[in-house]
Amino acid sequence: MALLSNQDSEKIGLTDLDPISEAGRKVLRFHYLRMISHEAGTRQGEDIEELHDMRVATRRLRSAIGTFRLFYQKKYHKRFMSDLRDVGIVLGRVRDFDVFLVNLSQGQQFHLLKDNINLSDLKRYWESERETACLAMNLHLDGKRYRNLLKDFARFIETPFFGIKKNLLGEIHPPDVRSSMPGLISTHYLRAQAIGKGVDHAPVEKLHKLRIEIKKFRYCLEFFSEVLGSKSEQLIDQLKQIQDHLGKLNDANVAVEMMGELIETSTQSIRTLDQDACNKYFQYKLTERDQLQQSFPDVWHRLVNSDFEVELFFLLGRQ
Repeated sequence: MALLSNQDSEKIGLTDLDPISEAGRKVLRFHYLRMISHEAGTRQGEDIEELHDMRVATRRLRSAIGTFRLFYQKKYHKRFMSDLRDVGIVLGRVRDFDVFLVNLSQGQQFHLLKDNINLSDLKRYWESERETACLAMNLHLDGKRYRNLLKDFARFIETPFFGIKKNLLGEIHPPDVRSSMPGLISTHYLRAQAIGKGVDHAPVEKLHKLRIEIKKFRYCLEFFSEVLGSKSEQLIDQLKQIQDHLGKLNDANVAVEMMGELIETSTQSIRTLDQDACNKYFQYKLTERDQLQQSFPDVWHRLVNSDFEVELFFLLGRQ
């Protein structure tokens, strides 16, 4: 594909004088190419990291659309967001099984041997469920909607000033990165900060929302990192630590939900499983989830404090 011919795998190529609509196009192009570069490996299914990387690329694309949507016509950003969300759903379903199976193996190996719990039947069951999810994923990737998305998105990212809002067309001095970036980043920060209030006794659902906003905030900083410079790396690393903790919490919560539904199901295929093993693994993941939930406030308060805010706005003020 011609799109791949000049792809720099390490840099987006932003400058502070880029029109903001074209900066967004560069970001979208970069992550679009990342997404399609992992499609073949995702389909083959030999390396679960291929699917993970493709899913991350779709998430970054959606986050970029959300960040830059103010500069594009609604009919484009709304359609692309919807189609990418559906791609993310089918990829995410398989990824949930991948994470579950990896954690199941680790639990069997490191935590549950002392209780002599045999999880082999449970493992085979979830592997079968994963195969079903893979079939649904490949059907979606083979479908007309996904193929049209690739074609139309390629046109959007390869055509300068295509699809931008009409009030920006013909401007002698369109808004650029230098003038627009502080407001875009600040918006993400304030959203995350608002949700982060009251985390000391926050339910899992609120922490999941916080995880999503932290991820969007981090992605936004990364989109502009070439302009922000190396000083932004420390802030991004702090957000990664928060995200890692919340990611483990989310994985544990997904496992709890999956096991809870499994235990409640009364189909013949489920009754053949070792119910004692299922119940004990459910309790194991429930305990893990509760511990991660209870320990999160310490992580949050340690990393996102007044110094973080001072560093962030000092960085933005220098641009």
